[in-house]
Amino acid sequence: MSQPLDGSWAKLERAKAYVDTLRDEIAETTGGELQAIPLHRSYETEQGAVVYRVESIPEIRDTWGLLIGDALHNLRCALDHLWWQVAVKHLGRDPTEDEAKEIQFPIFSKPAFLTDPSRWKNHPYLRHVDPAHAAKAELLQPYHGMPPGELHPLEALATLSNIDKHRVLHTVFRPAYQAVVQVPSPEHYRDCVPTSDPGLIVLSGLGVLQAGDEVVRIEVTPAGPDPDVDLRANLTANISIHDNWNPVDTLDGIGAQIALILEAFEPLL
Repeated sequence: MSQPLDGSWAKLERAKAYVDTLRDEIAETTGGELQAIPLHRSYETEQGAVVYRVESIPEIRDTWGLLIGDALHNLRCALDHLWWQVAVKHLGRDPTEDEAKEIQFPIFSKPAFLTDPSRWKNHPYLRHVDPAHAAKAELLQPYHGMPPGELHPLEALATLSNIDKHRVLHTVFRPAYQAVVQVPSPEHYRDCVPTSDPGLIVLSGLGVLQAGDEVVRIEVTPAGPDPDVDLRANLTANISIHDNWNPVDTLDGIGAQIALILEAFEPLL
């Protein structure tokens, strides 16, 4: 015999399958989510410096944005299917077409809902559900806050889902994660001498990485045919979406939160 939340659980499992595919493809193409980025260095006359630049960027597949969108769609559906069953339980029947337009699991991040409870109580998404069920959902809202520096999974879902549904596919990119350079000593210089303080290293502003981007430079005065400075420099970068969010970790966190919500509501239905 089928249970009221079978559809929600099925949607959640489907979302996890998309996330697992994304996880596997990232590992297949890059060896992991965090990876050393190869750098090339050369003396650039116009810069008067030995410049380190990004040599190449590991593959990012165009299909990853689609996988993320498919996962988000099913994650959002898992909650909306839950709210449909909550409405059916309260109404004692399937909602009408007009009622159906107002049946969606509520996700709100604005603190105003906390300071003005009437805004929550009178929201259209709550018209067709039991007040006790609405109160349970209210306790789960992102506006109750998270520890500093942490993103609420439901807020992440609402943000990412709206972008995917109404705007554009999510772009997967590699922002610079960490640049490490060794402060040069005299033995690191070849055919050149430092123009300024040898301890001064200029790290370039690092954003979304592209091949050819400058990472670091050290100004030198040539003293031979092949100026070079070996800084033992390395750069690592991660895979990100939106506001530098790790896509796999973010989707995993959303899925775990939705599982907890389904488990909390299941005994009530």
